Amino acid sequence: MWQEELKKIWNSAFALDDGVWTEFVAQWRKEKILKRNEFLDEPGKIEDTLYFVKRGAMRLYYPLEEEEICVGFAYPPS
Repeated sequence: MWQEELKKIWNSAFALDDGVWTEFVAQWRKEKILKRNEFLDEPGKIEDTLYFVKRGAMRLYYPLEEEEICVGFAYPPS
């Protein structure tokens, strides 16, 4: 189950007791699976969601008219 995978990832950095964890994980209601070269969001949208990478890799960048500014990469478990 993806909630258990998320708990392992989260607990590697922050330990939460079971009651707090239950409230915390309730915020994630679904899993989002992206295909290769698919965008997580559209340019200009202000993101208010926290995502975790379970498999694959993700490039984070700002698209500008003349170039793309790469600000990082995300790999599992992150």
